[in-house]
Amino acid sequence: MIDRRKIVYKILFLNYFLFNIALFFTHITLLKSFYNLRVKPVYGKFDVRLKPGKKEELMRNQITEIYWIRVLACLSVVFIHVLTRIYNNFELNEFTNTMLKTIQVFFMFATPMFVMIFEVVLASVYSKNLPKNFIKKRFLYLLMPFITVPFLYGIYYKIVNHLSWEEFRIALIENILLATWHGYFIIIILQFVVIHTVYVKWLHHVKVWKMLVITFIINGVYLYLVNFQIEAFPTFMQNWFSLVRVPFFGWIFYFTVAYYVGRNLREIKKHRAWGLPFSVMTTIICGYTIFLVFKTGLLIEVSSMRLDIILYTISLFFVFLYTFSYIQRIPKLIRFINNYSFPIYLLHFLAFNIGDLILPELPVGIYGISMFIMGILFSVWMAKIINILPIGQFIVGKVNKVEKDCLGEKIERRLLNRSA
Repeated sequence: MIDRRKIVYKILFLNYFLFNIALFFTHITLLKSFYNLRVKPVYGKFDVRLKPGKKEELMRNQITEIYWIRVLACLSVVFIHVLTRIYNNFELNEFTNTMLKTIQVFFMFATPMFVMIFEVVLASVYSKNLPKNFIKKRFLYLLMPFITVPFLYGIYYKIVNHLSWEEFRIALIENILLATWHGYFIIIILQFVVIHTVYVKWLHHVKVWKMLVITFIINGVYLYLVNFQIEAFPTFMQNWFSLVRVPFFGWIFYFTVAYYVGRNLREIKKHRAWGLPFSVMTTIICGYTIFLVFKTGLLIEVSSMRLDIILYTISLFFVFLYTFSYIQRIPKLIRFINNYSFPIYLLHFLAFNIGDLILPELPVGIYGISMFIMGILFSVWMAKIINILPIGQFIVGKVNKVEKDCLGEKIERRLLNRSA
């Protein structure tokens, strides 16, 4: 028999989704920097004749907001996984479990927002010409940690859980070749390193609205298949969901929006007076859609591959961008977490495991807070120790050093080189 209730839910979801699309593209259209833009000036108003070093200084001053956004995304990832650990380790009632998963869904913006952070920084600096070894350098500093960090996890489980060498080998193969660990995000980023090159060299002349529409359709169709037609994928991908979430098709719209934001960052920030309240409104509407879809059971997966997360994430990104553009100071704590955001992302699960070994039995609330703090501090501690080694940056990623400034207006010297 046909489940009429599910059909009604799908119709409601479609209506909300179409409304959100219309609202979001209204937002994009209102931005003068996107409207009728062919991207002739590669840097927008930045593409001017400046003395050596001036352009780099100018660009550094345009991306301070990324510090805040990166920190929020990083902490959100840790928070999401703390909640997972809570409902996996504690016997909670159904209401509490549902509540925790609902909260998680609203924080699922974190991974796609890392894609946007990566490309905004990259497009702000490399919109016209790419430096020598552009791809090689980024593959070196990103791919190596993707390979080495699973060894750290493997060693931990070998010692603590007494894995056999065969189990150790299988775990490594699955983590590295099938991207089954949370570092799968690195493989997504590496694809976008190549795609950024394609955008800069061959697609820079295409009208912005065309790129946005095309990539939105690609992204939307792919996520629709992931959420509602998973049988459309080959059997081996159905058996290994990690292979479903890695292809760039599921993230290309985030990347494209961020690409044009990065190229036109200065112009976009000029519209923050109306852009911020409009972004807040679109975020609330998109968030309400997510709540309805999750509550009705139409889409219950707690994943950043949810179809309804696309417009919510991008709207929220603009909320953060506009909000933090008003803040001139960058507190030391924000600079500190920002510097270690990559190691925190890679190592926080290992930090959780260490925390479970040393913590006594705790009430669920105190346990959650303890795990969150330890997930950050232990990751930083491990990164500091490993980076003492000459090859430490290839094991857990680079740790950037920030130039100290009483106003917090200057950004780290190496941010542009690192640009995730």
